[in-house]
Amino acid sequence: MCGRYWLSDSLEDIAEKYGVSLLDNQSITGPEIFPSQAAPVIYKVNTPQISLWKWGFPNPVKSGIIINARAETIDQKRMFKRPFAGQRCVIPANAFFEWKKEQKGKQKYRIYFNHGNLFSMAGIWESFTTDDGTSQNYFVIITTRATNRLQAIHDRMPVILTAEEEKNWLDHNNSNIEVLKSILDSPKFDQKMITAKEN
Repeated sequence: MCGRYWLSDSLEDIAEKYGVSLLDNQSITGPEIFPSQAAPVIYKVNTPQISLWKWGFPNPVKSGIIINARAETIDQKRMFKRPFAGQRCVIPANAFFEWKKEQKGKQKYRIYFNHGNLFSMAGIWESFTTDDGTSQNYFVIITTRATNRLQAIHDRMPVILTAEEEKNWLDHNNSNIEVLKSILDSPKFDQKMITAKEN
């Protein structure tokens, strides 16, 4: 799973990387992003846009939130099927965290690429009605099986997108399930992945 990630780049740098315009009065809570916090999300209607949405779909059957969707079953689960078909997004990150089970408990690891440069995690988004009757958008991060290098720490990881995959993923007119699932199918960047223990 992906239960926390790191975003240290400024909103201006993120907007520049993805070619989007910033809205007024936006700011990032972080740099360590926790579930239920608002974080930058790149999505596309007619052109790519950036918004701050909360991480985690409200759980329809019990309290709490759902923060990840499994790539293997995303097109089958009722909660994820519709947004997977037409409400996909990219979540910028500089690193993500996983925890390795050890004798004395769990060891936290930071995983990153290219000296901590921005990369794109695949996600989906959905609108939900809040308790006060307003509509709010939320996102989840899609996970897949871990790369060979990461398997020693955890068996799951976020889906990381290449630049070309970003374009296909954000194209809301692309509803070809086979093409979309192929983007999520195999973990990438194994040789470029850097893992570091956190205190």
